[in-house]
Amino acid sequence: MDECGVCFGTGYTDECGVCDDDPANDCTQDCYGDWGGDAAEDSCGVCSGGNSGHEADSDIDCNGDCFGDAYEDECGICDDDMSNDC
Repeated sequence: MDECGVCFGTGYTDECGVCDDDPANDCTQDCYGDWGGDAAEDSCGVCSGGNSGHEADSDIDCNGDCFGDAYEDECGICDDDMSNDC
């Protein structure tokens, strides 16, 4: 009898508690190490989403630079120069 209670079966229980013999539906770990979690690395390599309170790609400034300092001022100019702000 396998783990799922099927005679001569090949089923097993995955890390999320699902018992079957289909490896295609086995749960995986997210970037926080949570089995079945939905957090993923953003474009800057930061683990985002899930219960992190961190939105995906929030580490990208308005120029598209990871961890950049640029921001969009009231005139729509994206840079990190406060002297030219509207």
